[in-house]
Formats: sequence, structure tokens, C-alpha cells
Amino acid sequence: MPGLGQAYNNKYWKIPIIYGGGLIVGYYINYNNQLYKQYRDGLIAIIDQDDRTQPFDPNLDIKVYQRAVDYWRRNRDLLMIGAALLYVVNIVDAHVDAHLAEFTIEDDLTLHLEPSVGQTAMNTNVIGLSLKLKFN
Repeated sequence: MPGLGQAYNNKYWKIPIIYGGGLIVGYYINYNNQLYKQYRDGLIAIIDQDDRTQPFDPNLDIKVYQRAVDYWRRNRDLLMIGAALLYVVNIVDAHVDAHLAEFTIEDDLTLHLEPSVGQTAMNTNVIGLSLKLKFN
């Protein structure tokens, strides 16, 4: 269930973000699906050659309906992939956070930014900065 890993790690502030993101993605999936169905039904009404079925906007031609069907279906499908990615990010966040809870930074760990001089493959000197992590 989304958010349980964050609750286990005592990161309760992340739970509303997860559910809020899920609600937003779910809303747009539903919105795109409704428009996809509306244009698909209109396309079917044009193609079936039956006078009893009418598209919701008879002024549009078949190419407009086809483009709209493809557009709204693609958006809906991409949002479904986004929902799956949101769920995976939720799991990865909880997993990484649980492992980092045991990580400690002690006094013997230092980080230094120092100037440095080096040589390239063409034997020319290069001046730069060096970032060094030292374990004492």
C-alpha cells in the first residue's frame, strides 16, 4: 500500500505528497479516458454508416476524430505509465530511506575542497579544484 514504507520510516510528511500525486494522476487518467471514449464513439458513429447513430459534433470530419482518438488515447496511456512510475518511486524512496537511517556521519569523515595542478595527455598543465573525501 502506498505510503506504508514512509510511515515505517517515520517520514509522515511524504504520505500526503504520494497520495496527492496519485489523485492528480488518477484524475487526469479519467479525464483523458472520457475524452478518448467520446471521440472514439463519434468516430464509430461516422464509420458505421448507420443514420440512427450520430457523432456528438457532426461538423467535424473523420480525420479530426481519428487524430483526437489517437491523441487522447496516447495521453491516457502515458499517464498510466506515469502512475506506475510514481508507485515505483514511492517504493524506492521508502527502501533507500530505510537503508540510510542506519548511515551515520562520524567525526573522522572530512570533506575538503583544495586547489590542484595536473597534466593532460598532451603534457600541458591544468589548474583546477579538487574535492577530497577523507576517512581518518
